Amino acid sequence: MTKIQSEKSNRLHNPGRLLLLIGALVLLFIYGCQTVNKPPYVKAFQPEQQAQNASIVEILSKETIPPSNGLRFAVLGDWGTGGSGQAHVFQELGRYIKTQQLEFVVTTGDNFYPTGLASSDDPIFKTHFIDMIDSGHIDIPFHISVGNHDHYGDVNAQLAVKHPLWQLPALYYDFEKKIDDNYIARFFVLDTETLNKGNDEQLAWLQSACHERPARWKIAVAHHPTHTGGLHRLDRETRDLRKQLIPLFKSCGIHLYLAGHDHHMELAEIDSDLVEVISGAGGGLDKARPVNPAAWTRYASTGGGFAEIILGADSAHIGMVDTKPGQTSTQYFKVRHPSLRQ
Repeated sequence: MTKIQSEKSNRLHNPGRLLLLIGALVLLFIYGCQTVNKPPYVKAFQPEQQAQNASIVEILSKETIPPSNGLRFAVLGDWGTGGSGQAHVFQELGRYIKTQQLEFVVTTGDNFYPTGLASSDDPIFKTHFIDMIDSGHIDIPFHISVGNHDHYGDVNAQLAVKHPLWQLPALYYDFEKKIDDNYIARFFVLDTETLNKGNDEQLAWLQSACHERPARWKIAVAHHPTHTGGLHRLDRETRDLRKQLIPLFKSCGIHLYLAGHDHHMELAEIDSDLVEVISGAGGGLDKARPVNPAAWTRYASTGGGFAEIILGADSAHIGMVDTKPGQTSTQYFKVRHPSLRQ
């Protein structure tokens, strides 16, 4: 056997290479099961199944009119392409802001592709943010979180930019909003990219901050998901974050976790205390990726979208908005406040 033939034989019979090849083929099969052209996946329970499964996420009919009161906001992630897909999503977002009277937008990171901002006067801040909100006639604040692509550039430049709608005081921070005369919601924004790199000082910060003041609803916001049916489902960083964040969320009494990273929309019921909303479809068709619903998935779609959340004293209404061109639709879900669950 020649040396070349021997090398080829070794490559073909290398167990590690074979495992990688088999894994790649399995992933292609799994994630090819749902394409951007498919309608949204919705896991619906009949009333008797709802009780049997003890699900805390209630699917509402298509005819449901969401509450007219409460704290109303949008969740948008993985949006900063500057392309036509993002422009379409922002135009739909602008329409929803007006019709649903949304008060602000929470972002789940990856604000500027492909490598964040180079400086605080980088021209893509205009093309990817200012021009896009202008095209959608959007005039409400954006409470920002950062993602891995934002860290590929000068992430501190996003702290330094000046715009009245751009709200990013630190890479991790908290803010609160009034629900009604009696209740508030508290938001805790994390930087999971630095957390993935071993900088866990923000975990101690969250453990302290979440207990400082009571709140009717506590919401954590970051880029990376802990549960996803998307391409990052099997990533080590997803598993590691799950181990780090879920126990801390339980200790803090977090009710909702808002994330992105995977370029689709997904509503995940983690357990009886926590619901995760993946809103990573802000780039529209330009950034769409397939999603394969998992055991925790109650809704999944891809091709563009954002989430609409209405917080009341007794419940949270979550609207998953699918913005595929010519197919825009919203599926609402209701999550009762833990204090009212039997």
